[in-house]
Amino acid sequence: MLASPRLARATLAGLAIAAAGIALADPAEPPAPARRFSSDSPHVLERRAEPSGRRTLEVVSQTLSFAGLKPSMNGPVAPHPGLALLASDAPELLWVTGIRLESVQSDADAPASPEFFSHANIELEPLTRSVPPAIEWPLFTLVPGRQEARLPEGFGLPVLSSRRLDLTTMALNLNVADRPLRVRFKTRIEFVRDADLTAPLVPLAR
Repeated sequence: MLASPRLARATLAGLAIAAAGIALADPAEPPAPARRFSSDSPHVLERRAEPSGRRTLEVVSQTLSFAGLKPSMNGPVAPHPGLALLASDAPELLWVTGIRLESVQSDADAPASPEFFSHANIELEPLTRSVPPAIEWPLFTLVPGRQEARLPEGFGLPVLSSRRLDLTTMALNLNVADRPLRVRFKTRIEFVRDADLTAPLVPLAR
């Protein structure tokens, strides 16, 4: 017996609905996972080269957790030793030209209040860690109200790419005494390769 036109139309409609349901329940590509970084250790976030020749290394500290008032030089410290400006191991001459820091929350993206920033130092890594180094003056020091430093155009700090850098950041808390706090510090180091220069830079050195 042949099916009636009404039954045929109902069957086709049911098949169409079922197919649509299968398509909706089985997407072709799952959504990309959100970027996540462990809060227990520092991380290199990004190395970027711009068409102008300027390069940046962006890093984020471990999460600093603390409670109660912490005056200057008494807050928790976030060390980030052994930073390599380039991913390559081949030694070459680089010129450090600036540094910028911002306070962020544990996800390393959302901004946090800058009031919990004490200071940051970036200096050359000691040639050996088995012997206490002599007093080293930092290449740059950042303090509250001065979270960015950039050398004048045409000047730079010469550094071999094989010589790594030590970055140290410290938190403070002068105002919030009624709850625990968590903060990280994101730092961007600016530099150029000597091989990319179109004009020589004036070296600044101690």
